[in-house]
Amino acid sequence: MEEDSICGKLSDPAGTIRMVSCPFLHTTSAAVRRRGPMQPSVRFPWKHEYTVGNETIDEQHRTLLELAGLLHMAVAAGQGYKIIQNAFAALVKYTEEHFSAEEQFWSSTKSAILDQHKRLHRDITDELLALRFEGPYGVVFCTPNELTNWVQHRLIAHFIEEDQRVYRSLNQGAKRKRTSA
Repeated sequence: MEEDSICGKLSDPAGTIRMVSCPFLHTTSAAVRRRGPMQPSVRFPWKHEYTVGNETIDEQHRTLLELAGLLHMAVAAGQGYKIIQNAFAALVKYTEEHFSAEEQFWSSTKSAILDQHKRLHRDITDELLALRFEGPYGVVFCTPNELTNWVQHRLIAHFIEEDQRVYRSLNQGAKRKRTSA
């Protein structure tokens, strides 16, 4: 397995978040194979307003947008099933791993906010999985517009509304603990 897998290992400086490699992405198509650092997504560019304030989580969010951009490019170009399936599988796998890592990162705090956040992660993942379904004539993938809507209205909105809120809440709680100690 190549070290520079598109879902390659990411970790925070404290070593609390780890991402595993996803080898299924390696294919003969240069459109979905990474050879070195990923390029920012043209379709879903990273914006400062998406920042949650944690470098590792922000980097993972960038990678999610890059993978969504690769899938969008493959679907819009009418690539073959294998290429689109590999790009879709990489996005699903990385989304699941990111959400799991994020939940683990924040798990030290038992809070109703975190329970709600986990439910949102499941909903977003289920909606992503629904972008690919088995129809009467075989597997059907979403249209580029459906993918764009999911990225903008669920994934990016989640970064801005939910992840930022949870991160702020947890940081405020940590600050209160330090000042009261």
